[in-house]
Amino acid sequence: MPPTNPPFTAVDPVFFQPLLNSNCARNGYLVSPSDSADLPRLAARGLYVVAAGTLTVDFIESGKNISLGTLPAGAVGTIVPLGVRRVRSTGTSATVIALF
Repeated sequence: MPPTNPPFTAVDPVFFQPLLNSNCARNGYLVSPSDSADLPRLAARGLYVVAAGTLTVDFIESGKNISLGTLPAGAVGTIVPLGVRRVRSTGTSATVIALF
């Protein structure tokens, strides 16, 4: 039986909340891209591709925005392992789920 209160070993770099396992997602939500608002709750640890299209994001730590170009139909069902705080509406036509 696992311990009821495991020690925390990692902290989210944006919201400084402890993470049980820094390599896995604990939850997710469908992203509504925005050029002005960060993702709600926690910054995403990865993006699950639901529908192909273009993708532009802002990274967690630097805040730099980068266009990842076109995610092809073959990318549907895959996880893009990037730490992002915003999915921009300008330059994004893909549908993604933020994993955190």
